[in-house]
Amino acid sequence: MDQIYQESEQAISENDYKKAIKLLKSIDENYPKYNEVTKKLKEVEQLYLNEYLSKADEYLKNQKYDKALNVLSKIEDDLQNSDLVINKKADIKIAELKEKIKVMTTN
Repeated sequence: MDQIYQESEQAISENDYKKAIKLLKSIDENYPKYNEVTKKLKEVEQLYLNEYLSKADEYLKNQKYDKALNVLSKIEDDLQNSDLVINKKADIKIAELKEKIKVMTTN
């Protein structure tokens, strides 16, 4: 288990968050440092999500709503239900609707 944890640390240092998450999830809950593992997992999941959320924000700023949603759709399935992802999708859809209303009212 120590080796897997070390491999996850290496993956994190290389910004390979997907690999680090997979490694951390493979560590057995009987591992003596399991509390440390769960904390690290939460941190890495946040780093992983931040990559996608920041890309989505860039598209959102440029009113490229479909591309922003597409970026978020590439997030791993088990993190799709994160409050951060759900809220960002809602923000994008609201911004898109506001833009459509704005266009409709100016015509």
